Amino acid sequence: MSEGEEGVERKVLPSKEVSKVEEESLTLYYVKVDVIGAKNLRNADIVGKSDPFCEVLVNQLQRTTPVVQDNLNPVWNCQYAFFVQEKPDVINFKLWDEDEHSKNDLLGDAQLDVRPLWDSKSAEGSSYSGSLPVIYKKKQQGTVEVKVWVRIMQPVKTEQKLAKTAEALEATSKDLDLKIGEVKDTKNRLAAVNDDLSSTKDSLGKTEQVLGATKEDLGKTKENLGKTQEDLGRTKDDLGKTKDDLGKTKDNLAKTEEEKAKIAQELKEKYEKMMTLRKQLEDNKNDEDYLILYFVHLDIISGHDLRDADVIGHSDPFVEAVINGLTRSTPVIQDNLNPVWNSSFAYFVQKQPDVIDFHLFDEDDNSKNDSLGDAKLEVKDLFATGKTFEGMLPVIYKGKQKGSIKVKCYCRIMHPVQTEKKLQETTDKLVLTEEQKGRVEKDLKSKEGELENKFKEIMELTQGKSKLKEKFDQMIDQMAEAEVKVKTQDEQLKNLLKDYNEVKFQNNELKSKLEALQKEKDDLQNQLQKAKEKKEDKKEEKKEEKKEEKKKEEPTEKDFRTPPEAKGESVNYLIVVHIGQAKGLKKGFLLGDADPFVEIQINDQTLVTKPKKGIDAKFDEEVKFFGEGELPQSIKINVKDDSRYAKPAAIGSGSIALKDYWGKGPQVTDLAIEKGGPAGQLHVQVTCKRLPPPAAVA
Repeated sequence: MSEGEEGVERKVLPSKEVSKVEEESLTLYYVKVDVIGAKNLRNADIVGKSDPFCEVLVNQLQRTTPVVQDNLNPVWNCQYAFFVQEKPDVINFKLWDEDEHSKNDLLGDAQLDVRPLWDSKSAEGSSYSGSLPVIYKKKQQGTVEVKVWVRIMQPVKTEQKLAKTAEALEATSKDLDLKIGEVKDTKNRLAAVNDDLSSTKDSLGKTEQVLGATKEDLGKTKENLGKTQEDLGRTKDDLGKTKDDLGKTKDNLAKTEEEKAKIAQELKEKYEKMMTLRKQLEDNKNDEDYLILYFVHLDIISGHDLRDADVIGHSDPFVEAVINGLTRSTPVIQDNLNPVWNSSFAYFVQKQPDVIDFHLFDEDDNSKNDSLGDAKLEVKDLFATGKTFEGMLPVIYKGKQKGSIKVKCYCRIMHPVQTEKKLQETTDKLVLTEEQKGRVEKDLKSKEGELENKFKEIMELTQGKSKLKEKFDQMIDQMAEAEVKVKTQDEQLKNLLKDYNEVKFQNNELKSKLEALQKEKDDLQNQLQKAKEKKEDKKEEKKEEKKEEKKKEEPTEKDFRTPPEAKGESVNYLIVVHIGQAKGLKKGFLLGDADPFVEIQINDQTLVTKPKKGIDAKFDEEVKFFGEGELPQSIKINVKDDSRYAKPAAIGSGSIALKDYWGKGPQVTDLAIEKGGPAGQLHVQVTCKRLPPPAAVA
């Protein structure tokens, strides 16, 4: 209850309350509208023609075109951008005729249903272009030509993706530099191998001279020497091939240098294009890339030592936080001057806010909400510094501090459209860099393979036949070992095949058992279904038997219409009382609304309805009285006001004589409730039945 201050009504908020905001999933709905022009508009001026302008409304946001003087076919070519947190279903266009000395005249309305546009799965969104009919007094009065683009955006999530993609691009670029360095090292190693190969050729030349000088001494081994000379001839052929391969390697290295220079040139050109594009964007500040959103994350944590605005109990406080006209509201904390809300809210606004206004209220069910005071938080510096505010704010009521609230707030400036484009550019650059890295890695593997082959050729040239024989012997030993392994593997395979056959046999047995069990299960289910059907049939039979017995027990119309005997006769009876709508009941207590309930008394029996709200309460309750003995002559009805803090207070009472009610079916009356005078009315329906005695039923 209030202490006498003037109440404040709680607003119905247009936006949803958010608790524990998941920033990554915050969604914005971006709408761009081009108002191109209109044709064949209504002439609302007596002298000359209309001076039309158009208002564009998306949810609660409004933009207005300039006025085109004295023209029924105006051309505006205006473009507007809207960011809203609630998905709009319709865009409204209101066309007006501007009048300088009186109110503007409405030329008509047009609407565009944008719900189908939101169903598009394209990342770029979807659009509409066309003419809309302008309706004035249910008739078309011209058309308006518009273009509309819509897109669903998640700016916080997009910024996080951009940061991760930029990190990946930087890491890939470093990897690319390392791979290029490895290619250079490989080239140096190839040059060293070429030097070693030249030295080997010189040594072989000297060896041929020595062999020629000792030709006479080796006459006995001429045949073997001939074979050796053949081997040396083949070696020379191999060396010739090696020279050719080295030439090809040099050509490939030259091509690699050319590809590297080409890649560097491509990167340079793309960088120059990017810088040119950035300069163009900086020169064109009106482009949609520079549309700015101001994001505010607000936590309303708790209140301390708040004002008590209730006579009974304590205040039931809640907080409304307002930023640029957008309102968010915490839940209500019942009966507490130190409430803990822990509510989190997110705001996206297109104009930078300087201050957040906090309005604290005490919720009252039966009257206007009471103000508990106001608090303010300056946020202009938070946007500039990027710092977070967390602390207590004084609550001011009528110029004096009445408690405080604890809040936490951080603010960010966002460019959602520009961020999405940057993300796409960075992603494209990352893909290009990955492709370059792949090409360089492939080239590196190729060069390393060539290098390995050259080393092998040098080893073969420097080693002799003895080395070849050793390798041959090793191959024989390896073949013997391989044969042993093959035999061992054959034995293992035979054992595995034996195990497989055993497992297959067991599996077949298990399948047979499973099929038998499944058959048993099906039989049991069929038996269970038949048992259920028999049980249902028995239930139906019992129901029919009970119905027949009930028909026999029910009294006939003649029994109900038999008039009651003289007073003092012992009979069985049933009285059904239905309490309906109350009208104009007085209150039992001075404070608060009435909470009436009804007591119904018949002889020594009393039944009570549930309490209802208001002086025109609708009870819609039915009570039944069964009795044996003398027939009741009247019903007494008492109406009382319920209270949580005191005994119920009497509102008034009334009575109904039952003399003419017996055996006549439902009888309706609007009973006057009185307490020293009229205290309201109560709609009552009474049905009196005389029941057969137990002996008759038996």
